[in-house]
Amino acid sequence: MAPAIFFWGDNRTDDPVPGNFLKLINSGFKESSSDAFKAKQLENGFATNSVAELWFDTLEGFVKADWNLLEAAFKTRWPKEVIVPPTVEQRRSRLRAEKLAKEDIGVIVMANGVEMTGQARWASKILALSALAEDPTGASIHSVRDGMPDIMKKLVKGTFGTWAAFCAAIKAISDDEIDNAIAEEKRISAVEDESRRLRAQLQAQQSPTAPLRSAFSGFNINRSRPPAAPPLSEAQFFQSGTMGANNIMSGFQPARGTAPVPAPPPAPTPIQRAPLFRANHLRHADLSANTKDMVHYPNTPEGQIAYEAQVLAWKAANPHKYKGGDEYAPYPLTPGTLSVGTGECHSCGLRHPMGTPHLRAEVDTFETNYRRIAGHIIRTSRNNPPAPPKPANVQYVAAAPEYLAYLSHYNEEQGNGDGPAV
Repeated sequence: MAPAIFFWGDNRTDDPVPGNFLKLINSGFKESSSDAFKAKQLENGFATNSVAELWFDTLEGFVKADWNLLEAAFKTRWPKEVIVPPTVEQRRSRLRAEKLAKEDIGVIVMANGVEMTGQARWASKILALSALAEDPTGASIHSVRDGMPDIMKKLVKGTFGTWAAFCAAIKAISDDEIDNAIAEEKRISAVEDESRRLRAQLQAQQSPTAPLRSAFSGFNINRSRPPAAPPLSEAQFFQSGTMGANNIMSGFQPARGTAPVPAPPPAPTPIQRAPLFRANHLRHADLSANTKDMVHYPNTPEGQIAYEAQVLAWKAANPHKYKGGDEYAPYPLTPGTLSVGTGECHSCGLRHPMGTPHLRAEVDTFETNYRRIAGHIIRTSRNNPPAPPKPANVQYVAAAPEYLAYLSHYNEEQGNGDGPAV
């Protein structure tokens, strides 16, 4: 029987293993086959002009005539590879290095002629490697489990004392459980992507060059300049006619043909500053009114997204408040922190003894400054309530005797006085 493939004998990639090729030739012999027939079958298995065929042509005739000598010569020319068996630690490292690909989870594949899921095929391979690793107690199960994708780590629950129990639990996971886990992971991934997008927008708005980019966004260096205004004529510059005759400043105007004296720059308009002091109970009332509809979101993925949208909206509405909010513009509070004025730490938003480590990551400086201001307003307003209004002093003003005499005289002269009756 001719071999399925030819043997080249030069270690090329598609060349069969020499020992396998020799076994294939031997499988075609019968007990009654002569040595000459066997030698011819071996020669027919060599590729034309190959290293193996050239080697066969150089053999002595007596070697070709005796199959035992010919087979020994072949094994001498192409000896069996010497394989150093791996150590137990190497086999255990191979077991821990075998990873389950995330894209194989829930996918139907063919393994040993049987349809199964990708995780089931991986579990069968792990079971075989665990036998070679000589780990009957399952000491390396936790290492292999930690290397699985997050979906599988959530679905494979409990503890396992043997590799057989661990692999059986992986194979028992249903398609519905996998579909639900993948859907939940996609939802969480979408929330994280949206959170990263909002965070990038916030960082772009906080960039020191953001106002310049906004101001120059519509600038075009090729824009044509507007036509220059025509110079004022003498008739426009010097008042004439009736206007000139009635102008009391005409004597102080420059003579014709001389350059006009430039007018002094206008005096700057004084800046209207807010009063530096306001009663704390008034500030407390403004703080309560402006935080009435403000939402303090819970510490959930959805709450984090809503909070970041709150921060973006606040900074867009208050571009000139570079230190944080106040009673007029309350700053949004980080989800999971305490409300203002409750004795919380201004840096982390939670309550802990002074000098001890913070219980969470510090909030941003805008919120820290706002918590200080709002806490001061609430504390001083409660400790120093407004005093009740005092009654006004009313002073009695008595009429002088001279005024009473004048008033009596005035009353006597009302009407016609000494004149005729009407």
